Amino acid sequence: MKFAIVDVQGYIINNKFTVKELAIYDGKDVKSFLFKPTVNYHDLNTTDRKTANYLYHNIHGIPYETGDADYSEIQEILGNNLSSIDVVFVKGQAKADFLTENFVGWVDIVNLENDTTGEVPHLGSTKESCDNHKLKYCNCSIKNVYVLFDYVYNKLTGL
Repeated sequence: MKFAIVDVQGYIINNKFTVKELAIYDGKDVKSFLFKPTVNYHDLNTTDRKTANYLYHNIHGIPYETGDADYSEIQEILGNNLSSIDVVFVKGQAKADFLTENFVGWVDIVNLENDTTGEVPHLGSTKESCDNHKLKYCNCSIKNVYVLFDYVYNKLTGL
């Protein structure tokens, strides 16, 4: 069975989760994508602007206006990187829902939070992150996929 781990960090825009950082790890290669905003910061309503500021300053430290991939490419990116995968593991229902809505493919999506056989690693803020983040301690999707891959691999191999 080929599996991969997917993790995302993002923003809530117009009451909908919008991915900012996407990381995919299959045990060999990690792929990371930083998406351009779907709405200009100055066009956000007050609530969304406050939420974006809070997430930037307190959770993931990814500036709202940064990004190099167009959000319209997200389905293509997921398809290109998950087409040979049998199972995708995520941690969190919002992430599982995001993949279900944006990836049309023959892959099972498993939310690790539903695993009752072991303690899924906590994915909190850490000092280790990639260059996408501007905070000293933050949530980083790349770090998260490595941690979750080790957890899934150890469970599947009985280590």
